[in-house]
Amino acid sequence: TIFQAKQGELTALQVKAVHAEMSHQINVRNNEADKPSAYIPAPSLSTVNRRFNESVSIFERDVDRLGIKAAERKHKTTSSRPSAEFPGAIYEFDDLDTKVFAIDERTGLPWGRPFITYGVDTDPDFPVGLSIGKERRSAVSAAAALVHSIGPKSAVVGSDGKVYQWRGGGYPCIAIFDNALYNNERIVSLNVDLFDVGWTRSRTPTEKDRVEYLNRQTMAFLRTLEGWRGPKGDPDAIKAGMATALFSMERLRLVHLNWLIGTYIHEPMGDGFTRDQKYQACHQLSFRGPLPADVRRLRMLKMRRFAGTSTWTRSGVHVIGLTYQDEDLYRYWINRAGGSLKVHVSIDDDDIGQILIDIPGTDLTLELPCLQQDYARGLTLYQHQLIRKLCYERKIHHPSLVEMYTARHDLCVMLQQWRESGKVRERCKAARAGDIVDAKGTVILEAAHDAEIGCDQIDSVEMGQDDVGWQDPIPA
Repeated sequence: TIFQAKQGELTALQVKAVHAEMSHQINVRNNEADKPSAYIPAPSLSTVNRRFNESVSIFERDVDRLGIKAAERKHKTTSSRPSAEFPGAIYEFDDLDTKVFAIDERTGLPWGRPFITYGVDTDPDFPVGLSIGKERRSAVSAAAALVHSIGPKSAVVGSDGKVYQWRGGGYPCIAIFDNALYNNERIVSLNVDLFDVGWTRSRTPTEKDRVEYLNRQTMAFLRTLEGWRGPKGDPDAIKAGMATALFSMERLRLVHLNWLIGTYIHEPMGDGFTRDQKYQACHQLSFRGPLPADVRRLRMLKMRRFAGTSTWTRSGVHVIGLTYQDEDLYRYWINRAGGSLKVHVSIDDDDIGQILIDIPGTDLTLELPCLQQDYARGLTLYQHQLIRKLCYERKIHHPSLVEMYTARHDLCVMLQQWRESGKVRERCKAARAGDIVDAKGTVILEAAHDAEIGCDQIDSVEMGQDDVGWQDPIPA
């Protein structure tokens, strides 16, 4: 129905028009059905709205509403971007759907398609970093590609058996990201002072033509692999891609790196030089040496920053249902009874064992470990979210440590069932969650620790001498 709206067969390219047409078609089919079991339920307006936003871009809506010329004028850039005159001047970033189904190594069943986010140095047209994973393209993948582009890389063994060095790296002067809203929110919240940040306008691929060219070359390579999805919207091609899926996530990553570092950067360009040769020549002629990567700053770039502020009290910082505290740091920064401080909290998506807090009015960032360290060590944020969601479904809105351990054990059983499920959505959730260590045996040992944390929270309550709790009892 959305495709019909794009073709102009409906009254307008709007959510309500699509919902009305879908409801009409379903009602006609239900009236022709012989059995009540063959009835098709009509989708809700919120479902249609979500699918509409996923399939129709803002530019397409403006074309339907304003016309093609007015839409092109609205979305066309009005200023020229600075050109790159030396290596490391401008890095371009863009995400890409691989359209290749990957399989689970345990079951051999396809779970979905990985996503790639590239980083390209525009002056020598050289790929300096990437991010490939099971998660859908998001601000996290954009930040991971940025960190990988700055830091050093490991050597890659090509398909011919040779060892190739990936020389790309260093801090850029300008980083150009896609114009997605999640990138805007993510990069702005980082408070980055390492380089300037810019975004491209929608429907203007010429603003990041180097990374767009790499995307096209990558799609030409991925089209030759087993598990290729085929044309968009063709259900038979999707079924054929799932049936021929052969690569696991790790193997697909290695095959892609072998092509990128072993073949792509060593192919001759129009001037006869390869991208690797031009990258080395540009760095030899440039007086600007690459700065060494700051591990601490790179780690902060990958972390997720919570909106708003949290309160740091004597009992600690309470976020995502866990408590983080360092007694020595608390006594140094808040050395008063009942003292508290508003702080900004950042957390690593791959490990919730610690958080970073920003002290207001300073440039200092402190690290606070989780008090429930046995539970949080090695646990990802997505896994913890699944555990808390399981508690909420059981009407436990404020789960204790024992209840989260129990939900963690149950989640391990559910993940095994999801990996063997007939639904691709459940297999995708299991692949994204990964492996969770079952720690049910430590529930009894952690119960005392859970009670101790509760006592500490009670001890942190401060009362004045005029409160009822301080008054002497009345003698009999």
